[in-house]
Amino acid sequence: YMGVPTVVTCSRLMSLATWQNALLAGGSAFLLYCLWFDQKRRSDPDYKTKVMQRRRAQRQTVSSAPTAGEADVSQEQMQQLFIREIQLGQELMESDPETSSKHFANAVRMHSDPMQIAGMIRANATPEVFALMLRELQGQ
Repeated sequence: YMGVPTVVTCSRLMSLATWQNALLAGGSAFLLYCLWFDQKRRSDPDYKTKVMQRRRAQRQTVSSAPTAGEADVSQEQMQQLFIREIQLGQELMESDPETSSKHFANAVRMHSDPMQIAGMIRANATPEVFALMLRELQGQ
């Protein structure tokens, strides 16, 4: 093999040209399909309304996104509401266990780590209130 020169035969050139032609034809067919599909999509009577609705929805989500100050305020409000729910649950534990359990359940739903809060409530609340709270959470 080392001293023998490689000869490119006519049949080998034909197969290479055939592959090139096949790839060219396939690529052209794919491009034509893409152009046809785009034309078909754009000629749909609802195309413009769908595009406008999508753009309007995107603008609304961008404009309704809270700024840094608004996010901080809502976070503070959530913390205050969470603390208020815990306080109400503790205050009503002896006099109204059912309402107390609802306030504790609300606090568990609000918190980012519900298992931690449920454990804290279990340690500090009466077994009756804790059981009612679990029923309330299961009924979500």
